[in-house]
Amino acid sequence: MTMFLLLMLAAMGAVVSYISLRSDKFRVARSIIVDAPPEAVYPHLTDFHAWENWSPLSRFDTGVEPSHEGPPLGAGAVFSWTGDPRQGSGAMKILTCSPDDRVIIRRRLTRPFEMSDEFRFDLTPVGQGTEVVWQASGRLDFMGKSANLFSGLERKLGGQFEQGLKNLKSLVETKGR
Repeated sequence: MTMFLLLMLAAMGAVVSYISLRSDKFRVARSIIVDAPPEAVYPHLTDFHAWENWSPLSRFDTGVEPSHEGPPLGAGAVFSWTGDPRQGSGAMKILTCSPDDRVIIRRRLTRPFEMSDEFRFDLTPVGQGTEVVWQASGRLDFMGKSANLFSGLERKLGGQFEQGLKNLKSLVETKGR
């Protein structure tokens, strides 16, 4: 019995050491080409009210209360939500906007765990269209590194970005016709 406990403690120590030594930085990025100029894409990124039409990050189940503060769009606009334990609570604030070029957003989650990261959208003209790159970057504490190891932040958040970009592409290209 004592040997079993010592082996379990050693295994737990190895896992804790492995997680502790992993990088605390993360970056997730996805891109898509939208068949429209940057000025057709940009307004959908700087208006949190418009996010409901394309972003999986602003579509909630019942019981979640979204709210908007600050200016209706652009730098200073804030979108926050509170709700059930699965979708948690948090806020996003647009920090900077470069018309038809770049949008930078600070996201802060407060439930089910605390985390802060930065979203960045870069718009680059490509022929008659626009390459839209959506990326998130930030730092993870020990619990974040543990969750990332077992649930895969790259896969989960990357999947949401892919779906959001597909929705955005469809929305922009349909409106342009």
